Amino acid sequence: MAEHRHAHWQEIGQIAAGVGRTSSGVIFKDLNADGRTDYLCLNPDGSVDAWLNTGAAQWAEQGRITNGIGEAGLGDVLTFADASGDGRDDYLAITSDGAVYAWLTVGAYGMKL
Repeated sequence: MAEHRHAHWQEIGQIAAGVGRTSSGVIFKDLNADGRTDYLCLNPDGSVDAWLNTGAAQWAEQGRITNGIGEAGLGDVLTFADASGDGRDDYLAITSDGAVYAWLTVGAYGMKL
């Protein structure tokens, strides 16, 4: 029988206290290309609230970083990925037929729509 080892994971415990959103609305993406994933809350209307990861389980609140595209917006799926290749994750809306609309990151930490 194979021995189960946990050599690649070190438990550090809770890293974020939560902000009152359900887990389905919380995602982690790197907004400012510093190599650390930031804490994002995607709201039902597509707006996004963000906290930048400052290291050592510390989060700097950024507030609402985008108003979004609306609950009945063009995207069935809203997500973040680096579409421009600059190292910062961009705001993407994916429609039911697979078309993708993008809003690229601009500014000091992320995007503004």
